Amino acid sequence: MVMGMVSLVIVLGSYILMAVTFKTILSPEKYLTGVAMYIGHVFPSKRVIDENPIPRKLSHSLDPGLSEAEFDINTGGDQMSLRRVQAGLVFLVRFQDMEYRQTIDSCNGVGQGTALRDNTEREIDYALCDHKEYWLVTEERKVRVYKDDPHNPNSIVSEIDLPDGIKPPTFR
Repeated sequence: MVMGMVSLVIVLGSYILMAVTFKTILSPEKYLTGVAMYIGHVFPSKRVIDENPIPRKLSHSLDPGLSEAEFDINTGGDQMSLRRVQAGLVFLVRFQDMEYRQTIDSCNGVGQGTALRDNTEREIDYALCDHKEYWLVTEERKVRVYKDDPHNPNSIVSEIDLPDGIKPPTFR
């Protein structure tokens, strides 16, 4: 009889604990928060796009007269975080002791390639962002990013002027 009472108390205690747990789990606030976290994980947020290149001082200078330019992919926070964000396509230019960095697009699918379109050193890098093409081009003492057509002046996304005495970057 005592064993039966203990079993009944354990079973009733378990049901009460389950009811409290379900009420907590299924409360509207917690449920909606869980849904929002799931949606945020499945559908990542767009990354913030920079309006202009952001300058920063490098810890070491490049060789005198040289410059570098490339696309970079910012994947910070695009996986394994509570609030996922898309990958960012970044335009980078370095010369002297300065670096200019600009996130130019937010992408679910991003990749880089080799810019061998016209066999010149004018086009130095290539990237894809959700089926949009980006070309990194040097011309007229400038480093420019073109979207889709590297010969159309209306498709320039961003550009940085190189100071006198700095050679334009070349294809690596």
